[in-house]
Formats: sequence, C-alpha cells, structure tokens
Amino acid sequence: MLSKIKQQFEVCNYERVVKLADKYLNNHREEIDKTAVIEYKIVSLVNLGRDEEALRNIDLIINDSDNYDLKYWRAIAYANLGRFDTALKDARAICLLEASNIEYMELLIDILMVTGHDQEMIEECNKLLNIYPENPYALTYRSYGFIKLEEYQLALDDMSKYISSDHALLDSDTANNIGFCYDKLNENNLAKKYYEIAIHQNHRHPYALNNLGYLICKEGDIKKGLSMIKRSIKYDSQNSFAYKNLGKAHLLTNDKNSAFKYLMLAKELEYGLDFDTEVDFLLDKHFPGNTD
Repeated sequence: MLSKIKQQFEVCNYERVVKLADKYLNNHREEIDKTAVIEYKIVSLVNLGRDEEALRNIDLIINDSDNYDLKYWRAIAYANLGRFDTALKDARAICLLEASNIEYMELLIDILMVTGHDQEMIEECNKLLNIYPENPYALTYRSYGFIKLEEYQLALDDMSKYISSDHALLDSDTANNIGFCYDKLNENNLAKKYYEIAIHQNHRHPYALNNLGYLICKEGDIKKGLSMIKRSIKYDSQNSFAYKNLGKAHLLTNDKNSAFKYLMLAKELEYGLDFDTEVDFLLDKHFPGNTD
C-alpha cells in the first residue's frame, strides 16, 4: 500500500493519496509504515488546502521532535490559516536546527515578510545568499525589505542581480518595483520606463498604473495622471496607495476638498499602509483638527 500511496503522491494525485492513506490507517493497527503514510497524507492535505485536517494529523505524530519536515508543513498550514505567529515559531525553530535547508529558509523569509519583520527578513536573506549566492528568492525578498526600509539603491542592486541571469525574470511586479525605486531616487525617466514595462506586460497592473499616474501628475499633466490613478482603482478598489495619490494630486492643484476626501478614504481603507505614515502626515499638515 505504501508504494501505491507514494506513486500517487509523485504524480500529485493528492485526493487519491488521502483516500489510500485513510484506507490503510483504518485497516492496519500495526506501526509499520504508519508514520510514513500519515506524512504523505499531511502533505497532500496541505496541498489540497485542507489545513485544519492536516494539523489534526500532524498532532498524531509530532511528538518526534526531530521531524523537521513535519514542523515545516505545520508552519505552512498555520500560515495558510493566517496564524502567522504560530507559523513563525515553527519556521524559526527548524531553521535554527537545519541552518542550510533552502526550503526551510525560504519559508521563514516568506513568513517574516508577511508579518512585517523586515530587518530579520533581510538578515535571513543574507544567510541564504551566503550559502546560495545569487539565489533569486532571497534577492527578491531582500529587495522588498530594502524598499520598506527606504533603501532604494540597495533594492535596485538586488533586483538588477535578480534579472541579470535571466531577463525573463523581469515580470510586471519586478518592473514596477524597479520603477518605484527610481521614482524615489528622482530618476523620473527610468521610473517611467519601468512602470511602462510593467503596464505593457500587464495592462491591469494596479500599482504600476497608480505609480505612473502620480508621477505624471507631478510632471504637470494632472488630467492624464488622475485618469491613470483612477484606472488603477478599477483593478484594485482597496488600494490605499491609489487613494493617497489621488489626494496628493489634488493637493498639487490646491483642490483641498477633493484632497481631503481621498486622503480620508486612504486612511479608512488602511490596506498597505502598515509601514506608510504619509497619509497621517498629510492630513495633519493640511487639515489639522479635521480628521476626528
């Protein structure tokens, strides 16, 4: 039976793996192959999005403290369920014990990114790059960390390394991030070039449309810029950054009523503003006492 389960697992037939595993576990009380069968079942359940069920099965055999793979899949299941603090505890533990396992390290980096541990994420990326130089995963995530820490040149350096090995890696998200860094460094022509690359690859890319739209507003074409920002909201109606840029664009024309409306919308949505304090700064500066 174990060979059949393994065969189905290798072809990613996870539903079949779970059925075969349940059949085996219901009909065999002896310990032989039991742990291996449960492990195949657990991984299949996570891949099927049945994370709560996977966790229940992990609890059956997790007493083996040396089973780092089970802790790895438990961390993934917890993360999938949004229980990031618990996921982070497991991810940190297995990386401490298996410091050179690339899958464990990438999982920890991913969870650190989601939970906003930017400095620790950068440090873990550094460790991964020391072991696997030019690792694209580490370069990409480290660049995200540098952007959040406003280290834009360092982020550009990482993204340049990332795409230098294969220009196919210049996807719309990477192009937008490169454009954003050049934008922050006041390299407007390069910023526009990469925003346009991102939009060419994905004409519905909300962040590139928003970023390019505000850059165009700053250069004086308010009508065209506002149109692009509003287009970006069509594709992501919850993006606080777009509403923030609408507010900033209206401040450029001294249309304070519109500016206030859009800045307050950005503040109320909150999405994406976990590390951005500019909305509060603009409201306090231009509309003191009006935001209560």
